[in-house]
Amino acid sequence: MAGLDMRKSATGVSRQIGHLAVSLEGSSPMAGYLESELSHLPEATGAERGELRVVLGGVPDLVGAAHLEEHVVGDDGFVVERSLIRVGLSAKDASLIRVSAREAPRAALRDLVSRLRDINYLQAVDRAAKDVVYGALIPAVQLRQLPLRQTWLHASAVARDGRAVVLAAWGGIGKTSLMLQLAHRGGWQFLADDLAVLDDSGTVYRSPWRIQVYAYSLEGEGELRRRVLAGRGPVDRFQWYALLWRRGPMQVRRRMHGSELFGDSGVADAARLGQALFLRRVGRGAFAVRTLEPDRAAAAAAATLAFDLDILHRWQLAAGASLSPTWLPKPAETAEQSEEVIRSALVESGAECLLVDIPVGAGPRELSDYVSALLG
Repeated sequence: MAGLDMRKSATGVSRQIGHLAVSLEGSSPMAGYLESELSHLPEATGAERGELRVVLGGVPDLVGAAHLEEHVVGDDGFVVERSLIRVGLSAKDASLIRVSAREAPRAALRDLVSRLRDINYLQAVDRAAKDVVYGALIPAVQLRQLPLRQTWLHASAVARDGRAVVLAAWGGIGKTSLMLQLAHRGGWQFLADDLAVLDDSGTVYRSPWRIQVYAYSLEGEGELRRRVLAGRGPVDRFQWYALLWRRGPMQVRRRMHGSELFGDSGVADAARLGQALFLRRVGRGAFAVRTLEPDRAAAAAAATLAFDLDILHRWQLAAGASLSPTWLPKPAETAEQSEEVIRSALVESGAECLLVDIPVGAGPRELSDYVSALLG
């Protein structure tokens, strides 16, 4: 049909997220964006410890199931009715997740109007695909990778000379801005933005997800801003500056792969954990640093991760409240598994754990200068 985005790339490519093979199967207008999201990861070899099959389309209705707001829980499966997508989990096959968009692709003019309002400048079908990432894949990957002794870590990460540094923190502390500074100015390679992949041996793997680059992270960084906007069309660039003027620097961003910002040589596939910095904002006038024991560091990291994985938490609570037989682990179980994997990684790698206190008023450049000096 003329004027509609009808991309329906046939899928089947399987990629590695650490020890987990993730495959896209089926056909959907969302396929192109999801394939590009994972395109930088190594292809699966068949030697991975586990798999997650992501089937696009065909989320079945559950008959006689319990309805708890957006969650539908039955004996045979679990369906989540999000605003943009439907997500289906199978009780019979824990390695399978189904996702489908809730609306057809829009006419070109209508889609352009909605795209101009979007913080990411994404068309409707790609916004649905992005919701697959955050509303389905991130929690589903965590369920599949924890039994493999691998977990998400709420952290940005960089690497140099085979040594990884994770920058763990609560949301809004400045992880992404710091990672951008270290990769752009400090000679470090990009590994992860916001969610790193960590196994129990202490290996940090490149994140499968794009970097979410906000305008506030680029203030005073003309070269980085040029890289973010390079190759974009005039309407794309206009929307960036219009939203920046109208809404401010925290309400405009672009999603990009690390290689788009730093080049192929500016990214790493994996590295051995060398240092773990735990960042927090405090109401004092000076930076401070002290050593942190692995047990305390792992507990703090697991608590932060549990808060960040709130969608998984809601799945688990809805399953428990439904009074239906459930195969989903309880929230406490996933929190304990995450903490144990993180603790093992810190101990096995011999990583130096540091608590870094950041003055509330310190900006990105001050934070970057302090951490750069700390890392040497």
